[in-house]
Amino acid sequence: MGRASKCHTVEEQRLRRKATSKAYSVAHKPQISERKRRAYQNSRSRKGTPYINKQTAVQSLPTMLIALASQPLPTTQLFLEASQSADNLDESEIAAFNCDPPYVATILPCNEAYIAKMVDVMSGRCARHERDMVVEMESMSSQTVERALIDELGQWEDLATFLQTYEADPCHVAMARNRLWWRARNVKHLFDEALKSRARQSRQ
Repeated sequence: MGRASKCHTVEEQRLRRKATSKAYSVAHKPQISERKRRAYQNSRSRKGTPYINKQTAVQSLPTMLIALASQPLPTTQLFLEASQSADNLDESEIAAFNCDPPYVATILPCNEAYIAKMVDVMSGRCARHERDMVVEMESMSSQTVERALIDELGQWEDLATFLQTYEADPCHVAMARNRLWWRARNVKHLFDEALKSRARQSRQ
């Protein structure tokens, strides 16, 4: 953000992401294993949640998720530039946060202004991905949408639960909560598409 990119080619970017991912996996192997175990248990018991019926169709969404998904998008210049194209800004510093927490320790400024910029750039990146997802949903079958909705809702629930006890530096917490927000938006998009699909089927 404002500095020259550390990766000048696609291959350099791929290698940097690979190295970051490997370091994360090694440093947080116990947490990753526990998160996978918890996610598996949740997936096995998700039919019993109040949001999913016996036909594994999501009937409603958590109030907290709806409130998050309804929050307005940023209007800062950084967000607008990042949301338009990946080429507008150097996004190398947010690559480490393109996954669920806990995050690998980073040597980044921890002041409020810098954190706000990090969140804006990540939000811009997520906005691009969201647009792609909305377009992709148009060609999905109803069954694919329903499965994606169940998976995404489960991941949102897991992350929301994890963040209740997550303790880290302010930058990591802010980025994790930003990820929860965008995941809520994804769930809402999928839920709305599922409702449209069900309505079409009921008219047939």
